[in-house]
Amino acid sequence: MKHEILEEVWRVRDQISAECGYDVHRLFKHLKALEAQHKDRLVSFAPRKINPPVRKKRPTAPA
Repeated sequence: MKHEILEEVWRVRDQISAECGYDVHRLFKHLKALEAQHKDRLVSFAPRKINPPVRKKRPTAPA
């Protein structure tokens, strides 16, 4: 079974890496610039308040 979506992701990733000369710093700057251009498409993961787990009381043995 072909994984067409994965193959496209890999192809685009390789294309972008080649455009940046396989330089991590240039790649990061390129991606940050794209991110700034398309802020409306990004998801913001704001920190959520997580409630602590509720402990159940164990039943006590009759005396």
